[in-house]
Amino acid sequence: MSNVISGNALRDRILAKLSAKAERTEDNLDWLKAISVPSHRELLTLIAQEEPGSIGQLAELAGKAQPNVSRSLSALASAGLVEIETSGRVAIPRLTTLGLEKLQQFRLVPQPVPSPRVDGEGTDGRAFELGVSASPDTPAVLDRDFIQGSFTLNARIRDGSSFEGTYDVDIVKEVGHLTHNWWRVIYRADAPYHVGVFRSTRGKLAACSFKSTGRNVEVLLSRSEPDMAPAVAAIFSTTDFENLLLDSLAKPVVLMLRSRGRYDRPLESNVSQIEETRSYPNEYQFARTAGALGLIPTALSEQAAVSVRELVEYIDDEDVRLDFASAVLGEDLNAGREWVAREMEAAGQGNRLPRLPELRKECLLLANMEANRPYKIGISLAKAVRKKIGLACDTAFGGLNGLAKQMGADEGISLSSDPPGSLLAFQGLNNGEPILLTSDRGPVGSTFVMARAIGDYIAYGSRKSCVTELYTERQALGRAFAAELLAPSEAIISMVHKEDKPMNAIARHFGVGTEVVRRQYDNNSQFVRAPFNNGMSASA
Repeated sequence: MSNVISGNALRDRILAKLSAKAERTEDNLDWLKAISVPSHRELLTLIAQEEPGSIGQLAELAGKAQPNVSRSLSALASAGLVEIETSGRVAIPRLTTLGLEKLQQFRLVPQPVPSPRVDGEGTDGRAFELGVSASPDTPAVLDRDFIQGSFTLNARIRDGSSFEGTYDVDIVKEVGHLTHNWWRVIYRADAPYHVGVFRSTRGKLAACSFKSTGRNVEVLLSRSEPDMAPAVAAIFSTTDFENLLLDSLAKPVVLMLRSRGRYDRPLESNVSQIEETRSYPNEYQFARTAGALGLIPTALSEQAAVSVRELVEYIDDEDVRLDFASAVLGEDLNAGREWVAREMEAAGQGNRLPRLPELRKECLLLANMEANRPYKIGISLAKAVRKKIGLACDTAFGGLNGLAKQMGADEGISLSSDPPGSLLAFQGLNNGEPILLTSDRGPVGSTFVMARAIGDYIAYGSRKSCVTELYTERQALGRAFAAELLAPSEAIISMVHKEDKPMNAIARHFGVGTEVVRRQYDNNSQFVRAPFNNGMSASA
């Protein structure tokens, strides 16, 4: 006896099953079981975006056999997510109100169409929008991962101006490159990632880039107008910035590919891997560290992976570890750790700065630690240190050894060999006392680097920390601290205005570079309102 039935009989059987579904309510959680199946979610997305005119057409869009699609539709209909409309002899799958609601709730379809934008403010309060859209007049390419479209940007700049423009590009390729290099883009400090050149409706151009500064990411715009310096368009915490890129660029492009029948593509795998990594603290920490080293976590040799894990264990302070990693990068990682171990052993009990813990404890109470910028905290801490040790603002420390003596050193600081990468100094602990490693950068340079390390310890108190050439929030605090500690702005302004001393003479007096004196003067002279007799010694 034949088991073959006619096509019409099969169709009628399917329609009978789909029509016999029980009425569902929000309290019935069958929808959750149904929507947890990946193939079911794919069908729901296709129905929402492509509005197929029949079950057969839906099967073609999904690239699946019609009987398999029919079985999935039966499950979705029983869960109240799908209903079947009939037009003559044609069965048309449609989303129910519940089905559409759940798709939008779990972001399985963009809302509004064609793609979402993330509108919001960075940590500095400036409005910023980033989005992506497919070109409406470009035919879909169903046999490869290509979508011609645009990135869209709308930003209000710090100087009060604004910019709104688009960047035309193969959005799959560009977002694919971004997600492939995800951890390097967001966690490798002081290494801008160039997005592209955006064009406004008026023909103005602006190059956009992202730059990690430690705990935050800056969005930078370099505009084509004359006399327009690169500007910070927005500042986001690294976590918020990850969310921004995922929600405004990566996920929308994945949905566009899926609407074209392109499932489980490399871009979608990248996004899934990023989200999965973020859900596991240890993997997330490993990926951030690898990214700061300029490495791709998923493409490491076993030896490189071991080195990254060892670095995570060696430096438990996240800020320090990412600064250290960004300074040495992958090729210098082992050399960096070997330099620290070798020089710490050579320094022995020399290079001790035993007064630092006491100064940290006392100066944190005197300083304004709630300032909204790292450099302001650094300046406040430097003033507190000078006040605590009783040093008048126009009195110099007396170079490297004079500064070390004020920090409790018994002898002068022994200088180390040159460190690898852009490392300048490293601070560790020996029997609970801070030990400083710094290379010979000349009398002026070595003193300034040492002052930066002192500022880092007083601000953070880390068991290990580093001074680098990078421009991160933490390094900015150290630079501001060192400048104000060694060459107080109050004294500089008084020497310029009351004693008519030239900048280079003031620099020699304090033992710093002329550029430090000039920057201190430029950054503070506009705030002068009164004479500077308080705190000045009898002689300059």
